[in-house]
Amino acid sequence: MTTTPERMAGVLLTGHGGIDRLEYLTDLPVPGPGRGEVLVRVTATAKNNTDRKVREGLYPTDRDEDVTSFQLGDAPTLTFPRIQGADIVGRVAATGPGVDPARIGERGLLDFNIYADERPDLNLTPDYFGHGRDGGFAEYVAVRPSNSTGLQTPKLPMRNLQPSACAPTRRPSGCLTPPMSAPANMFW
Repeated sequence: MTTTPERMAGVLLTGHGGIDRLEYLTDLPVPGPGRGEVLVRVTATAKNNTDRKVREGLYPTDRDEDVTSFQLGDAPTLTFPRIQGADIVGRVAATGPGVDPARIGERGLLDFNIYADERPDLNLTPDYFGHGRDGGFAEYVAVRPSNSTGLQTPKLPMRNLQPSACAPTRRPSGCLTPPMSAPANMFW
């Protein structure tokens, strides 16, 4: 049986602004998978353009709806501090109540969308990991099992999956791989 640590490393966005609003910490609590969730050990996360936009203040928070004209859903879902990172590759490390433990060890890509219910074909209140909920700029992230698309290709190394999540970044420094020792300038 694999045990998960109690603490993890990650990058917190503490508010809108420049890269000075990002804090690298090594003592963040590992999120426990809740009912109907899986805990994913992150193997790579891409820096998506929305991560920069959120940091710079182009999306609203629950405290300041005047930050921008763009908003997901009816009300702002961004709160600080927030772990950003929507484009995630990883491996299921643990399962919460109601999830088959056979998923442990499964590897794959994560759907970055947060759905209001179990109907991914109809998302009337769109939001995504790293904005409305903590994302992959950390060693672990908890998601619904439907967000974790397992890949049935055991011979495909994880290093081949990582570029899939990191492809949109346009430069090598856009891809984070644990142990999350990234310099602050990675998050321009």
